[in-house]
Formats: sequence, C-alpha cells, structure tokens
Amino acid sequence: MTEGTISPWVPEQDLFRLAVLSKLIEECCELSGRAARCISHGLEQIDPDKNRTNFELLAEEVADVIACMTMLESRLQLAPDDQRIERKFEGYKLWHTLIPGALVISEETAEAAAREHDREEAAQMGEASPWSDFGPQDTDAAEWRGGRIIAMQAALRAAALRGFR
Repeated sequence: MTEGTISPWVPEQDLFRLAVLSKLIEECCELSGRAARCISHGLEQIDPDKNRTNFELLAEEVADVIACMTMLESRLQLAPDDQRIERKFEGYKLWHTLIPGALVISEETAEAAAREHDREEAAQMGEASPWSDFGPQDTDAAEWRGGRIIAMQAALRAAALRGFR
C-alpha cells in the first residue's frame, strides 16, 4: 500500500489471535496499574488487599507479561527483532545516565548477579544451582532459562534486588 492511501478498517477475525492479543492487553494493563501503584505508594509498601509489598506484586505482573509475550511469540510465530531490542536496551542505559544518581550496569554484571542470586536460592533449598556451569556464551543454559531475553530479564531483576552491586 502506498503512503497516503486509506485502507478499509477490518478488525482481526481469527478468534485465537484475538484471544492472545486481548490477554496481552490485559496483562500489560495489570502491569501498568501495579507500576502506577509503586510510583504513588512506593515499592516497599504493603498492598492492603494482598498483604504483600508492591515490589513483590510488580514482580508477579512482570512475570505474567513475560509469559504472555512468550506465548504470543510462540503461537503467532512472532519473531522480535533482536537488533531493535539491543538498540532499545542501549538507549535505556544511556537514558539512565541522564538521571542524577542512577547506576547503569553491564550485561556481565547482571548475569553475575543473577548467577549469585540463583546459587544462594538453590543453596537455601538444598538444590544445585541451574547456573552452576553457565558461562556468558552458553546458549544451552540461556535456552534452559527460557531464551536470551528472559535470561537477561532475570539477570537484571536479580541485579536490581542486589542494588546493582
């Protein structure tokens, strides 16, 4: 279609696609609502209805969105552009440098923090760490964790829990 051409509006007709897309909207709205709650009430505050911190509830909503996005990628054969993701991530790191007092961490720092976090969790539960033999180039371990993007999200989450040390 050429630029400036008006196309007819035809809503999605496939019920499966509608279901997947509507679930994505629902989960993203829940995440945005919880993020707004964290801003207005603080991450450490207890939600009176759930008796848990906003941080814990935010983590749950993030997990729900990641699960929904993974389902969307799988069921619709949607392949996110890894180069765009990388550019966006680099842009976020640059943006964080513009915020006074913000810390920017490297992927290596995030991965190391995630490995340490998982080792400590596994030790507390008397299990072997899933990261025990994981190296930065080990794609099998990344696939085991649900793919490179999800592994990085877990690593960044663990680094955030540790205060980006």
